Amino acid sequence: RRGREYKKRKEEERFNATQANIRELFSRLQATIDPIEQEELKQNLEAAINELHRAIPQDKIDEIRELGRRINQGEDLIEDLYNKLSAILCLDLLKQIEVRYDSWMMPDGRFMNADQHNREVMNAFKLFGWADEDKAYSYFNGRREQGKIPLDHRNFSETRAMFKTSLLEPEAAFTIALTYALHDYGKMVSIGEHPEYGARLAKSFLERLVASEYAEQIASDIEEHTSLSRVINGEASLRKVRSILSMGEEMWKRQAILRFID
Repeated sequence: RRGREYKKRKEEERFNATQANIRELFSRLQATIDPIEQEELKQNLEAAINELHRAIPQDKIDEIRELGRRINQGEDLIEDLYNKLSAILCLDLLKQIEVRYDSWMMPDGRFMNADQHNREVMNAFKLFGWADEDKAYSYFNGRREQGKIPLDHRNFSETRAMFKTSLLEPEAAFTIALTYALHDYGKMVSIGEHPEYGARLAKSFLERLVASEYAEQIASDIEEHTSLSRVINGEASLRKVRSILSMGEEMWKRQAILRFID
């Protein structure tokens, strides 16, 4: 028993020390304007986050899996999942990142920080998947920029019905919830390259949490989650356009709905 207690204490110490290192590196990255130092800190921060994934005590991994099992059974634990991931992965650091997109503007004219945005994405996911039709439509129609025509109710309903059907697949609800919770994980390291960083970091973490096929799917969806926007805005390279066009039908569906909810 003493041996188990000692091992558990050492695991917690390693986990807490790694979290502290991440917070220090993140603060230094936010403070510097030196490009060379920024690149060095990005590399060190990515390495520290990967170390954190290895240092997470097994009981914390098991707690997330249990939440996933209950989410797959239809329990309303989306917010609990995000809170658990935030506490383990230091996602609260995203509160220090503000991105000025129109869709991130709150009613009082202030912009959401990246943590608020993540939480709103999780709320939107819950509404799109499980709320009654009128409540879901009212929410998403209300998010449209002022002056835009209302959402087509029929198209909204058909897309939502397709999404709700997909949630019935084994492990689907948990897999989608993890994708949305971690879609901006890479912003802890870089805003401009956050899809690429996010995919690598998510895969490193998810390899301890879910089967490899789900880890690969989530990482791929995170890496491509801004691709449709980049094409629409004329920001994508020809290589990226070709990559998007080669996506299979199922990934197209996932990306289109993620773009809508995000």
